[in-house]
Amino acid sequence: MVSRPSTSRTEATLNPATRETLRALGLALRAARAERGLTRDELGSRVFVSRATLQRIEDGDPRVAVGYLLAASSFLGVPVLSTQGSVQAVGTAKVIRARRKRATDAWFK
Repeated sequence: MVSRPSTSRTEATLNPATRETLRALGLALRAARAERGLTRDELGSRVFVSRATLQRIEDGDPRVAVGYLLAASSFLGVPVLSTQGSVQAVGTAKVIRARRKRATDAWFK
């Protein structure tokens, strides 16, 4: 029997830069947690996630819900959003919704 690499479909569709970013963020969160002397169980109880989820976050697993990732990073003070090395505040980003023009003529044909 030939063994296949244990790569999920999600991981297979990510580009290498995204995978590396997730790994780097996970390592930064692990370092921040260790610096504060917190175990995964202690941090998990404070941000309402399981120990296993925190382990997946720290391992850079792309299948972890973004809300869990943001909760842990916010609690530990680790910035998630950055461009060219400068941190952007999440609250200052503008959400632009694209409206599709409807072809009203097509409705009556």
